[in-house]
Amino acid sequence: MSVSSLHDLFVHDLEDVYYAENELLDALSELAEQTDDEEIARAFRDHREETEGHVDRLDQVFEKLGQEPE
Repeated sequence: MSVSSLHDLFVHDLEDVYYAENELLDALSELAEQTDDEEIARAFRDHREETEGHVDRLDQVFEKLGQEPE
């Protein structure tokens, strides 16, 4: 992606965050499944739930910008 304006930079950075949040969703699921400690598993699941909210909000931002995350 060519960055030629602050808007382009903003969208580019949002895409980076979107990618990272989605990667974190996968990692948190795996971590919750791999631990034998129920308290830690619950913490991973709770964190995953929060991260899902982040992804939902980012989806809303992209929609308002008329953009699709790449």
